Amino acid sequence: MRAQRRHELHRNELYAELARLVEFVKKWRTYIVWGLALGVLAVLAGVYMVRSAERKRLSLADTYDRLSFDATTTPDAFLDGMKTLADSADRRLAAMAAFQIGDYYYWGSIAAGGMSGDPRRKELADQAAAYFRRTIRDFPDQPLPVAQAHIGLAKLAESEGDFAAAAKEYQAVTTMKDLAGYPIVADARQGLGELDGIKGPVRMATTTSAPAGAAPGTSAAAPGGTQAAEQQPSPTAGD
Repeated sequence: MRAQRRHELHRNELYAELARLVEFVKKWRTYIVWGLALGVLAVLAGVYMVRSAERKRLSLADTYDRLSFDATTTPDAFLDGMKTLADSADRRLAAMAAFQIGDYYYWGSIAAGGMSGDPRRKELADQAAAYFRRTIRDFPDQPLPVAQAHIGLAKLAESEGDFAAAAKEYQAVTTMKDLAGYPIVADARQGLGELDGIKGPVRMATTTSAPAGAAPGTSAAAPGGTQAAEQQPSPTAGD
């Protein structure tokens, strides 16, 4: 009897709780429905934003690939496109684009020829240095483009006969811990070794192919141009 009585008490308590819950729902059902609806909308909005950001990232990556490798890209289109990418929210692509702009101006200065004091050559060299320094300053979390920018500055310094400045830029690459095992570190060490053996006139550019979008008349590969092709992962790959 006692057990049955306890069972009835528990059942009555359950009924009472259910009755209170039903009353609560009836009283606040409008707010509950709106709350559930808003929650669903928030989830859908989040999914949309994530997918939209991914589509935008892939679109920017496709633009970078097209500008970098499409031989039909004009110099103006190359610069305009890369400058847009350099200002994008995708830091990896922005750093890569900033370096590419500096690289473009560097080889433009080499193609301009003349003495180091030639106004046109100096203007292009100054633009190259500005973008290399921007890459280093604005994207410290992107080690590979930063290393490429240091090597670009080293090449600029070499072209001006400032071998001490060139050595400083090469050394900066060799001490970057995030690049352990990367071929670009070996390139920097090689650059340091070559500086020790430089005598007389500054080395001139070689005759390998210019990067896409390089200034007309340019026939040399970008500073670290082969390393950019060999080491720079495709921006379409996962970060």
